[in-house]
Amino acid sequence: DDYFDGYTRDEIVRRIVLRIVGQQTPLTDLTTISVARVVITEMVAEELARLWAGLLRAQRRWFIDTAEAEDLDRRLADLGVTRPPAAAAYGTVTVTVSQATDVQAGTTVQTAPTDGSAAKVYTVRSNTSPDTTPVADGGAGDLGDGSWHVETERGVDIVAQQTGIVGNTAAATITSATGIANLETVANTAPLLNGRDALSDAEFRQYFRDYLLALTRGTRGALL
Repeated sequence: DDYFDGYTRDEIVRRIVLRIVGQQTPLTDLTTISVARVVITEMVAEELARLWAGLLRAQRRWFIDTAEAEDLDRRLADLGVTRPPAAAAYGTVTVTVSQATDVQAGTTVQTAPTDGSAAKVYTVRSNTSPDTTPVADGGAGDLGDGSWHVETERGVDIVAQQTGIVGNTAAATITSATGIANLETVANTAPLLNGRDALSDAEFRQYFRDYLLALTRGTRGALL
């Protein structure tokens, strides 16, 4: 067994008393108020109990199956694996305008409130970011300041203001915007489903197991 359970203070006292009695020592008065019981047995048991508790805490922090939160993060970081953080949903909305306009980075678009839930708000990303929609997508008039030049219609990249799955939304649910001149319509033709929450401890452990199995020769036989 790779785990040990330790002993409680009372169990340690009982074991010490039994050991003393069994050794035929002069310390025969082991009632709960005796000097031998208080000074020797109780004090030693207290220190040993603290030692056991410390060892048990160290054990829980070391084993991946029992480590939690930051202890689990540190343990798996030692093995080269970090917990994936929460991520905000991102995607594209199509902006249609009646006259040519520039949509500034930082402009907000949002869903309509539903069933008592607040609207989900998204921020227009700078089009100079390396992972945004290529400038060739209708961007001939872009000013290079991160704004999106829209002649009549153009896809504009957005990111949820809140991280996690709370920012995920179905297609055609983003329907309004703030601060876009000459706006006619704004809509997401595709759902935004890539927002994710931070992994729980249980999910992180499974993530680590999947990581091991993805390695070359990551078979049970190779790992044992």
